[in-house]
Amino acid sequence: MTFNTIDKALERYEKVVLDAASTLENDLRNKVIYSLKLQLVSVYLGFTSKPQKHTSGLCFKDGDKLHVAIFINPDDPIDYIAFTISHELGHLLYKKLTDVLSMTGKANDGSTEITSIMRITDYSEIYGREMEEQVCDIIACRNIQKMGFVEFSDLLKKELQRTAKKRAAAESFISTFGKRLDECDFIDDYDKNGDTFAVKNSFWYYSVAFGLSQIVNSFDDTMGANAYFKLCEALDINDLTYFKSEVKRFQNIEKKRRSSQ
Repeated sequence: MTFNTIDKALERYEKVVLDAASTLENDLRNKVIYSLKLQLVSVYLGFTSKPQKHTSGLCFKDGDKLHVAIFINPDDPIDYIAFTISHELGHLLYKKLTDVLSMTGKANDGSTEITSIMRITDYSEIYGREMEEQVCDIIACRNIQKMGFVEFSDLLKKELQRTAKKRAAAESFISTFGKRLDECDFIDDYDKNGDTFAVKNSFWYYSVAFGLSQIVNSFDDTMGANAYFKLCEALDINDLTYFKSEVKRFQNIEKKRRSSQ
């Protein structure tokens, strides 16, 4: 990790970035790829464009180069800044090291991975943006608590309340594939006993290790062609009524299937 910090007054936030990155890295069983990304990423620390604007950030690629940019308002509570940093480092977890679209990321709906969560269809429609945003918020909440931020500031509480419905909807879908994240010791947690290998939550594990093609295929096999695309599209446009009804229908079908086995 290399820093491009534009003002000495911001250098103290480099430690927050390093702490957040180390905490997230240690929350993974499979650390190798993320550790490599952390070695390669360039982190820009600057001030917000306006004094009244809260801390924000973005994670992006320039060719094969990985970047995280954090625009800090020093008047913001430190937990809010740490949350924003952790959210962007969550995006880094799902970025591809190369722009080459791997055929291993191809799903039966004709979509290919852009990140481990966002996908692009054969007709160039992108979906899964909001799913990734909510996943990164879930990770960021977990990460800052592991960093020692237990009591949240009013500003962070307000931000989490603003996105609470979408985050809860995403969590309800993800928990269909295994244990909730707060029940796991690692994000990509699994149990191994001899030759037995049991993933605790397929969504969390595959999104970190391989990408979500298997999740896409599994959901479509149960719910019908392009069902996962429609589900993610509903989250993207904030149609939570459709999203929650489809998740509930999926859960009921899966429950019946398991009870019949």
